[in-house]
Amino acid sequence: MTIIDDSNWEPDEDFFVELFEIGSEKKLDGRDTECKITILDDDKPGQLAFVNPNVRHAAVGPNSRIVSIDVKRIHDADGVVTVEYKTIEINEGERTARTGIDFEEAKGTLKFPPNEVMMTIDVKIIDKELSEDQERDEIFGLKLYNAFPAGVKISKRDVCRIELVKDAKAAR
Repeated sequence: MTIIDDSNWEPDEDFFVELFEIGSEKKLDGRDTECKITILDDDKPGQLAFVNPNVRHAAVGPNSRIVSIDVKRIHDADGVVTVEYKTIEINEGERTARTGIDFEEAKGTLKFPPNEVMMTIDVKIIDKELSEDQERDEIFGLKLYNAFPAGVKISKRDVCRIELVKDAKAAR
């Protein structure tokens, strides 16, 4: 019997080995004629987390149309791991950024190949005309959910808060 090792996480698996009389299909009697074997999975898919769970983005200027959010894979990186993401509105009263008004909806799936530890999600920001005395100050979120396989975990901080501000000084 050969146990095949791979780099994908899977739950521990059990099987039994039974002893039979040579040349027959008669099972031997006794407690020592059957053995349970457990294959322990040694592959660790890791945990997914935002590099920075709170992002301030200067929503005015030449580099203002995209906010890039980094997702890291920590505590090991065995096997292929996927996680879904989507932008969400966070209720902040007048500061709530709105889908289609302040940012474009973003949703999809990140696929981390084996040993890949960093990926980026880009969210498009919608330009706004502001007068000199107006400040841009809206907040929305990017949520991670539905990670696969079951062995991979998502950080307790599964939502990145993104604050859109008017200038680069305020984004620091």
